[in-house]
Amino acid sequence: MFRLTAVYPAKEGARFDWDYYKTRHFDLVRETCAPHGLVGAGAVQCVPGPDGSPAPYVAVATIDFESAEKFAAGFPVAAPILMGDIPNFTDIQPVITVGPVHS
Repeated sequence: MFRLTAVYPAKEGARFDWDYYKTRHFDLVRETCAPHGLVGAGAVQCVPGPDGSPAPYVAVATIDFESAEKFAAGFPVAAPILMGDIPNFTDIQPVITVGPVHS
């Protein structure tokens, strides 16, 4: 399995619309990535730590593909659509990482 992770750093005064993100953006993820080996996608809404310290991130999202090859072939098609949708739910620039999943 091959994973793309998008991390949205917490920033004072930043906007993040969870309702839009959970529905419309993830619908778009499924629509654009399913033909390219999508295995699954999800996000964690980050909250303060057990000691009450603020969360360093607003969200951490993952998009899993069957393989690096399927990701490499399909994500260039999906990326402009997904990146273009970001301003609809946040003004935070995500930090993107990709790589194989080891268990």
